[in-house]
Amino acid sequence: MLEGEDWCAKTGCTLAIFTSGKTGYRPVATIRRVWSPVVVTNERNNGWSDLVVNTGLPSRGQRVRLRFGGNGYPGNAVTLTPMPADIEIAGEVLLERVEMMPQEMVSNTQPAVN
Repeated sequence: MLEGEDWCAKTGCTLAIFTSGKTGYRPVATIRRVWSPVVVTNERNNGWSDLVVNTGLPSRGQRVRLRFGGNGYPGNAVTLTPMPADIEIAGEVLLERVEMMPQEMVSNTQPAVN
């Protein structure tokens, strides 16, 4: 998760995803408007795991599922259809919930994740 004024807005920060190769790491996707936690689910699309993240204003945040579309993950999480709040997510939490934005930019409230 990239932090700071250049990488964050009121609706989330930028998440960068890399894959390892013979000569180092290469970028796979850059996803804007993401709040932690980031969950790598047990479901896969095009060989990559789906991700579940929070997005939107912290006071009204919502969970969305990011599916790998062959060329990468969606570039902006806030444009995706929200998941129903009562859906259980099976997977591994990679990035725990953290406060990434300066207090003057957002409230203390983070989006809820079940």
